[in-house]
Amino acid sequence: MRILILCPLLCLLACGQPGVDDAIDAVRGEVIESPSARFRDVVPCPSGKGYYGMVNSKNVKREYMGYQPFIYAEGNAALYESQMEYQQLRLLCAVKKA
Repeated sequence: MRILILCPLLCLLACGQPGVDDAIDAVRGEVIESPSARFRDVVPCPSGKGYYGMVNSKNVKREYMGYQPFIYAEGNAALYESQMEYQQLRLLCAVKKA
């Protein structure tokens, strides 16, 4: 009987919205040295479709570059330095829920 209750519950959890960990993993894929990435102020988008925040990571010279904005929405991550992609995700993030 417990298995019958547990299976649908696990399915609901697996099909839910992407979480903060998904956003952080996607942003780590965008920076040069992913293990060095430090995050702050990661919050949900007003649209409920992703997250935005700040990331600081090392560059090729192994120096921290300073915090820069990022957005994660619909499975894609973009840093502020990639202007076109960042602006597109910003629109998805900013549209408030109805």
